Amino acid sequence: MTVSSSTHHRQDDSDYFADFTRRVMAARIPLDGSIELTHRCNLRCVHCYLGDQDAIRKHRHEEMSTKQIMALIDEVVEAGALNFTFSGGDPMVRKDFAELFTYAVKKGLLVTVFCDGVLISDRIIEVFPSGEQAQIRSTLADGIRAVIAQVLFKRVDKKGRCAALEILIATPAVRNLIRE
Repeated sequence: MTVSSSTHHRQDDSDYFADFTRRVMAARIPLDGSIELTHRCNLRCVHCYLGDQDAIRKHRHEEMSTKQIMALIDEVVEAGALNFTFSGGDPMVRKDFAELFTYAVKKGLLVTVFCDGVLISDRIIEVFPSGEQAQIRSTLADGIRAVIAQVLFKRVDKKGRCAALEILIATPAVRNLIRE
């Protein structure tokens, strides 16, 4: 039986991963860590589980400080984690998001961010290595089809609420603006 080198490498990778997983589980080392940085969000989607954004903003002072989050990241790294996820509401509404993201990356974590993508700006993109920034802009430009913000307003003509939609369609012009 002939085994090609690519098949052989895949088997070596599979064996390595199985051994790695077995050792990590035996030592009870967490592979992942995550934090919901905030319940705040820049959108007000009707379907969102977070609830009333105006009420959430009033409790902003109860969020963890930058220093507390960095200490948590240090604990996750000390425990042996490889991956870290920032989520929220939208973690990018925090003014210290770029600082926290950079801190986690410099600690050696593979970082994932769950966000709506609306707040990805030059400030956020500049956190990434300069060689990756054009690819990030291009990925965003190609991936976004539309941004929909939905807000419920009290009706003035009768009881209840009505939905108002704001829709930004990703046209070629919008995509070019994102790439720039």
